[in-house]
Amino acid sequence: MSTKAATSRRRPASTGRMQTTALHVVGGRLVGPTLADPGMEVMVRQAATRLFPSRAATIEHFRKQGVLTRSGKLTKAYGG
Repeated sequence: MSTKAATSRRRPASTGRMQTTALHVVGGRLVGPTLADPGMEVMVRQAATRLFPSRAATIEHFRKQGVLTRSGKLTKAYGG
């Protein structure tokens, strides 16, 4: 085995965080992390809690993005 092949198979040093951009090939398809991956669901929930600390903050964010109306319903562009 060549040195180049041996070094390319090494895993990066663990930082204690899951790498969210870890793409790999499975059966000829490019695959990325999913909620089924260990730790990913926890990371997504923590990020959502940080970004949207309350229901009102969540509604306001999506209202500014044009997803929700002032009353909190979906706009026509999103099926409302």
